[in-house]
Amino acid sequence: MRMLPLGACASQVHLGVVLILLGCAGRRAGGLIPFALLSLLVTVTLAGVSGSYAYVSAASAHNTDGYERVSVTADTALGSTPSEMKRYQQGIVFDGSGRGEGWNDWNESFRWSRDSSRSAADSRNRSWNRTDSATDGHTATIDLRNYERDNGRHSVVKSDGTSSESACPTGSIHMGVIQTKVNVVLPKGCSYSINDSSGTSDARTRIGGTFVRMGDSGMMSLDYWVNVDDEGASGSMPEGFDHAELSIDATAMVDGQVTVGYEH
Repeated sequence: MRMLPLGACASQVHLGVVLILLGCAGRRAGGLIPFALLSLLVTVTLAGVSGSYAYVSAASAHNTDGYERVSVTADTALGSTPSEMKRYQQGIVFDGSGRGEGWNDWNESFRWSRDSSRSAADSRNRSWNRTDSATDGHTATIDLRNYERDNGRHSVVKSDGTSSESACPTGSIHMGVIQTKVNVVLPKGCSYSINDSSGTSDARTRIGGTFVRMGDSGMMSLDYWVNVDDEGASGSMPEGFDHAELSIDATAMVDGQVTVGYEH
């Protein structure tokens, strides 16, 4: 993608040289003006696209600064021990690109011609079973089903101010995703939110694409989709709670996806 603006600039220079030579030869070159304007338009457009890629790359690197890097070459499994929960809190980048270059060269792997042709409606209506070849074979699983065994129970405050005990995962999971499918598995009935969505305790949520979060609620997206499957359930929070116990923050993603669901 980086070479396209350079090629367009080179064509502009070549066309300019041709116009100068024709002028020096005393020949009219008015017929080439439309081509010059078209070439200029293409160059400006590609420069804007290249700038967007560069900005998203820089923002992704900034958002995940200090995160642990995990190279995902096959199935990678993580659990719910206290040390692993601390890793999630501090942040992890799951990189399935196989190059180990992080966000520095991510745009080479992004298939712009494929994604830019998808309409907003297509993005909203992707099937639950969607798969992308870029993530095939690169799967990371965060299995929190044994959270109570590994961490014990803890106290939570309900919306009315009273307290109760809970065995559900709590805290935050911060992650960046590069060409990887990340699956987060929770115990049944435990609540979560993902990227500041409203909390749920019985729905599966899948997000994917290429994007970077900007601030608390903003996002710069080159391709972003969401699919929620509540399997006929209410999809609401447990009674007496107005916020999710587990917050999942996928702060930056390149051609990847995150699925949050429950044990079967």
